[in-house]
Amino acid sequence: MSRGAAQNDSQDYFGHTVNMAARVQGLASSRAIFATQPVVEDAGAAKILESLSLRPTMQRAALRGIADETTVYAIP
Repeated sequence: MSRGAAQNDSQDYFGHTVNMAARVQGLASSRAIFATQPVVEDAGAAKILESLSLRPTMQRAALRGIADETTVYAIP
């Protein structure tokens, strides 16, 4: 598969990361924040979450266009 091509042979101009971020964003209600594991584990993000006493809650989600279930975190 060439760079930029989607699995269904249509052109994908944004890539996997942007597509996944859009799907994770779609999980959130108007007063919710969802993030992926790399975001929650980032040193800067972890420091901010800790300073605000926020504890992300892990859950599994099926995201449209992503083959496997993905671990996401709800941030209260």
